[in-house]
Order: sequence, then C-alpha cells, then structure tokens
Amino acid sequence: MGSQPTLERRPTLERRSTLERKEASTITPGHLVVYEAGDGEVLVCLKAEREGKEYVHHYLIQLDPVPDAGHCLIYIDPEHVLVDCALRPDFTLNAAVGEDRINRSDVGYIIETQAGVFLKVTEDPKMQKFCGFVDIKTGEIKRRQERGVIGFYPDWQADGDGIAHIRKTHAGL
Repeated sequence: MGSQPTLERRPTLERRSTLERKEASTITPGHLVVYEAGDGEVLVCLKAEREGKEYVHHYLIQLDPVPDAGHCLIYIDPEHVLVDCALRPDFTLNAAVGEDRINRSDVGYIIETQAGVFLKVTEDPKMQKFCGFVDIKTGEIKRRQERGVIGFYPDWQADGDGIAHIRKTHAGL
C-alpha cells in the first residue's frame, strides 16, 4: 500500500468560506454544503453529481454528523435550496492497519487509485448492493473504481475544524 496521499492544503475554512443559499443545480460539485433536513436537523454534506443520459443527477453525501447507517448518496432535487459553503473540504486520511481483516465490500472507506481518491458510498440504500465512488476532489460520481488501489483508508475525517466553523456560521444565518 502506498503512503498517505498528498491532497492540496488550503487556508482554513474560517478565512475562505462563504455561506450562500443556492439551488442545488447551481452549486459546484465537490463543494461543502449545508442541508437543512425537514425535521430541523442540519447536515454538512459534500455536493456530488453524475452525468445522466439526458440530464445531471444531483446528490449529497453526509459528512457531519457522521451517518450511523454508512455513507450513501442522497438524491437532491435540482431546484432544492442548499447553503453553498463555496469550498472543497480537506480530508485527513489514515492508512489501513491489518488490511486482511477489513471487509472491502463495506461502504464508507476511501481508496486511492491512479484515477483519483474516492469515497465508496451506497447508491440506493434500499438495494444495499450497488455502490458508487465519489471523487473527493471533484464531487464526480463514478462506478467500479476498486481496481489498481494504491491506498486504502477506512479511517478518515473531513475538515473537523472547518465543519465546526460552518455550523457556527450557519446558526447565525
């Protein structure tokens, strides 16, 4: 397995984030967004997209709080209003220990390949057998990225301090 990948480091979110309400279709994939769920819960998510045959499909991947049921794609209507943080998250990745004991059929881990660095997610929570891979830099959703893995990261975190800042700032909106 390779060493920890080098992901671009940027100034802290506290200095660069902006919170602007926008329709999902106008938010750049790969940005952090705030999703205000109908039950009043506030989720910090990664905005993702997949090119369909006729149009673009918009999704969210919940990053905070970390979902109990595992990471999955949450379909979002293109007109749904989200809070765009206008930033791509930084990820802290910790290499696998005792890889032979890890079930690679699970979702929620990050892999590194020659094509990029991807978070494995459940595509349809009801089916639980179809998985997608979200490029953590671009928010593009791809399939079948488990070949040629050079890094395997079951233990990772997305912008701990930055997410706390987003939550604090969002509360003031």
